[in-house]
Amino acid sequence: MPSNINQMYIYEKNLGSCMAVNANHPEEKRRWSMASGYLHFIRVPRQAAIN
Repeated sequence: MPSNINQMYIYEKNLGSCMAVNANHPEEKRRWSMASGYLHFIRVPRQAAIN
């Protein structure tokens, strides 16, 4: 994943939700990215996002 992308979140009707976090980032930044992705899942679960 490019370094300027923290996380990606997608939703597909038949498969559900999936989030990817940039493994090349430091652990603390990955945690914040996971928290942000989870919040996105709660607020707008069917809207894809790349942050």
